[in-house]
Amino acid sequence: MDSKENMMNIWQIRGAQLDLARQMETQYFIKNFIDFIADNGFNLLLLYLEDRVRTASYSYPADSECYTTDQMREVVGYAANRGIDVVPCISLLGHAERFLRHPELVGLAELRNGGIGRFGQTGLDVFCPSNPAVYEFFEKYLAEICAIFPSEYFHMGMDEAWSVGYCETCAPQAAVFEGEQRLFLHAINQGYRILRRLGKRVMMWDDMFEYYRDILPEAPRDLIMVNWQYQPDVRHQKGHFIDSEVGNRLALYERLGFQYLIAPSDFCSSNVRTFTEYAAAFQPLGGLLTCWEKSKYFMHKSLPVFAYAGRLWSGMDDAAAWRGAMKYLFDIDAPLLYYAVRSAVENEYNRREIELNPNTLLGRSFFGLDYGDAANIELLHRVVLDQRNSVTAPLGQLTLEDIAAELDTLRLANALRILFQKAVDHGWNAAMDQPLEEMLTRLKNLRLERLQFWHKVRNGLFPDSLDAHYREVETTCREQADLLRKGSRLRIRFCLPSQYGAPRCTISLRENGQWQTVVDGVFKANRIDHEALYERVFPVDPGWPDAVKIEVKGYGGQGICHVSYQNSEEILEPETVELVSGTVSHPEHVLCNDARWCWLGNPDTRLAFTDRRIPEQISALQITLNK
Repeated sequence: MDSKENMMNIWQIRGAQLDLARQMETQYFIKNFIDFIADNGFNLLLLYLEDRVRTASYSYPADSECYTTDQMREVVGYAANRGIDVVPCISLLGHAERFLRHPELVGLAELRNGGIGRFGQTGLDVFCPSNPAVYEFFEKYLAEICAIFPSEYFHMGMDEAWSVGYCETCAPQAAVFEGEQRLFLHAINQGYRILRRLGKRVMMWDDMFEYYRDILPEAPRDLIMVNWQYQPDVRHQKGHFIDSEVGNRLALYERLGFQYLIAPSDFCSSNVRTFTEYAAAFQPLGGLLTCWEKSKYFMHKSLPVFAYAGRLWSGMDDAAAWRGAMKYLFDIDAPLLYYAVRSAVENEYNRREIELNPNTLLGRSFFGLDYGDAANIELLHRVVLDQRNSVTAPLGQLTLEDIAAELDTLRLANALRILFQKAVDHGWNAAMDQPLEEMLTRLKNLRLERLQFWHKVRNGLFPDSLDAHYREVETTCREQADLLRKGSRLRIRFCLPSQYGAPRCTISLRENGQWQTVVDGVFKANRIDHEALYERVFPVDPGWPDAVKIEVKGYGGQGICHVSYQNSEEILEPETVELVSGTVSHPEHVLCNDARWCWLGNPDTRLAFTDRRIPEQISALQITLNK
């Protein structure tokens, strides 16, 4: 890096992460990534692995879905020559689905006998903390992993373990919340014990302590807490589920004597910058830039954020870090290109790409579509295309190719949303068929383009997830168009100030005295960090219903502002509140077509997390409809 740039504090640990569990990368790519982060100020690479390394004691994965111990040793040795410490992350509690998919390990799962987890899930993704066989398995496996990675550090995961205490063995202890907390603490202590005996300093994600906060003072003090916050502007730390509770975990860790890392994400550069600014008032051990779930996307569009973060944590100020990152990647002085790339990575486009589903097609903010954002995407796409020809640096060319394709998918996603929103408002007509087919042809071409890029940067790895994702988007568009052709639509305006809750809504219509369920699920805004008021349309069979019923259970409750039903002839509006049951406040607000809301359910997510009876309680609102 350029030593003449403006210098600030240099952090002790400057870490970059690769998520190899959700998407394997070639050894060639990993080595190039090591060169890249070494050039940009990092000194640590965290490999999020889950089960991706096959060993003697864990021989179940197929050759195509794992790395051998020799391959990992080669990566570690290569990194050492570049001054990069490679740290493995093996999830010892939650995110264990890759381990638990093997019949030989099913007995280690919390929901092993058909149990149902906290959010109604039945998948095997959490190890049973009470089962001694779990720790016997990890005694062997972790010893083999530690023999590959000589780093003093080891990351044991521990995040998002939602189903602790739900199996027949754990449930009696978890009948009171204190018991559930102690099950989590037991899992921490067992993993810590194994890894300390192997000579490792243990890292862990810290989010579950937001819920199990009573046991934090009992955790081993030499654990390194990895605190992740992914919002674009980190002015304070907020909880990930419990009503976005505002706190100051960094100050808490310093008071209790824990060391910690901050962990922003590659989603947007402002998350890196503002989290770093926030942490400047404290004494972090360093930072870890995380990235997740690249099975449908690529790493290259995130490289500007990585290059920027490494330089920022190496002591550069914001302007120097960004300028240095751009010069490194593109090897030209091109201010317009620099501004365009920064605008792209500041807007969380890395997180979005072509994410089309029934919610994004048939849902929108109460205030409508964001045409300003769509115009910005069009502008950035044009600038990137115009500037690409002037870049000759190979890594810069790949980066711009990835960013341009990403912006192109967002352009198409916006066009499809606009088409479907017209149908939401006015019904689907035959004139919409041709534009839909033209857009789906564009989607097919984009799929082929992205597959070509896959083979360019992931040669030898099969792109099944990416291919399936694009085909699923096409299927979804066709299915939703078919549903809208029915001509009748139920429109509901929701209110959910904390989009991290999990209220489950069952919505039914009554016609001729008979109730029919329209939909059952969790309905949230499209951009959960920005919207509290949003609408969703549900296509239904034509008819003349005289009432709608909304039933809510789960976590946090659900606000309902307004309900209407539209068929080819009339719009039916709320007339009277016919029935309420459970916890319902201000049901009369549903009768008014405005932003006031009726609230169904207990709004206290933390209370629901600690008392399993609360999420099962049903609150209902029944409204008559009339012209």
